[in-house]
Amino acid sequence: MLTFSILGCEDDDLPDKAWISIIAPPENNLSYRFGSRIYFRANAYNPAKGFSAVQSIVWTISTNKNFSYRDTSWQVDTLSIGTHTMTATLPDDGVSDSITITITPN
Repeated sequence: MLTFSILGCEDDDLPDKAWISIIAPPENNLSYRFGSRIYFRANAYNPAKGFSAVQSIVWTISTNKNFSYRDTSWQVDTLSIGTHTMTATLPDDGVSDSITITITPN
C-alpha cells in the first residue's frame, strides 16, 4: 500500500508518480458482522491532474464481478458472509490499492 503525508508540504515536495491509498477501513483483514454498514474511502494523486484525479477512482469487489463504482468513497451493508477484497484503481494511471475484509455470521 502506498501512503504519503501530503498535508503541509510544498508543491515541490509532491510525488512525481500517481498513487492511491485506501484510508477507510483503516486496517486490512478486519472482520464485520453480516449486515454491518462498511464505509470505504481512498485518497489519490496524479502529478498532471493533482488531487482532482480522485474523482476517477474505480472500486471493484472480488466476489462480485458485476460490481463497479466510481467515486472517492462508498458504503455497503449487503456483503455476503465470507472474505471480500475491495480494490480502488486509478484506471488512467495503472495504480491500485486493495483491502480484504471478512463478513461473519451475526
